[in-house]
Amino acid sequence: MTFDLSKLPKPSIHTNVTKVEFEHELKPMGMPFVIQDFASNWEPVKAANNQQNMHSYLKSCASVLSKPMSLSRIPTTENSRMFYNQDMTAMNFGVAELPLEKGLERMLTDTQEADYAAQCVPIEQYFDKLLPQIDNPLVENTLTPFIWFGNKVVVAPHFDESDNIAVVVAGKRRFTLFPPQQTENLYIGPLEFTPAGQPISLVNILEPDLTQHPKYASAYEHALSIELAPGDAIYIPTPWWHHVQSLSSFNILVNYWWNDSDLGTAKPLAAILHAMQAFRHLPKAQQKAFASMLQYYAFDDPKKSHEHIPKHAKGWLDEKNDKARLELEHFIRVFSK
Repeated sequence: MTFDLSKLPKPSIHTNVTKVEFEHELKPMGMPFVIQDFASNWEPVKAANNQQNMHSYLKSCASVLSKPMSLSRIPTTENSRMFYNQDMTAMNFGVAELPLEKGLERMLTDTQEADYAAQCVPIEQYFDKLLPQIDNPLVENTLTPFIWFGNKVVVAPHFDESDNIAVVVAGKRRFTLFPPQQTENLYIGPLEFTPAGQPISLVNILEPDLTQHPKYASAYEHALSIELAPGDAIYIPTPWWHHVQSLSSFNILVNYWWNDSDLGTAKPLAAILHAMQAFRHLPKAQQKAFASMLQYYAFDDPKKSHEHIPKHAKGWLDEKNDKARLELEHFIRVFSK
């Protein structure tokens, strides 16, 4: 069996998506999709014709060139892949604080022995002059966009706790996506020791080893993959797993994260971890019983679980009651200690 990502089915591709179409037709499907030429009118996309130009362009948009920035360094021996070392005692890349200007210079000149990447950089803090030049009509203008830039870098499959629109500004990137139902076939690594906060797949999907990860074959059969050019955007709903491969010598991406509802302190991954701790060691019969209760309270239609209770008595079950929701959050924090 071959695992050529370019042979996989592509996400659906759209153009000229309006906010109404996005909100009421595409997003409710819960599937990733691509918007071609989404940002073709952005000034940085127009400027993205060569590597040297983009370095100069970013410098011109910088708030303060001397401002310290976290820069990841991936040795060329790692084939651009940000991952663990061989015995999983540390990462295979280093992170250092460098002035923004110095980091950009390394990305341009010091590429014989390493690839460099600046990840999840808040644009308003580092490139405030860039903000007026980018526009995303599909999200609220109060959202803080992030910028990712660097050399050829490979990011292992991971998921976000928020919906995501990622816009390729310079270079090309390949996105490979796996539905959440394929989690068990992706061989997820440690929860508390990760490259960037979220657990990742231990499968090298560019060169999968089925001897070590035999179930990955099933994940591959359910995957989507597409190569995006400057100006293209992709919508990735939470919690789809996504592998990102930067294909050009210098790449820039801008992304937007958001949640349609206020999660407060009840973050999904934290809830999973709490549930794991609470239920994993129970006898099987009890696990099965609590699984049905969790389904009832957390995932079934709310009408099913509390339609029989008068509105004034719903309390924490009333999701539209802000006072009750805050009380529940406080109780969870106190009760969890």
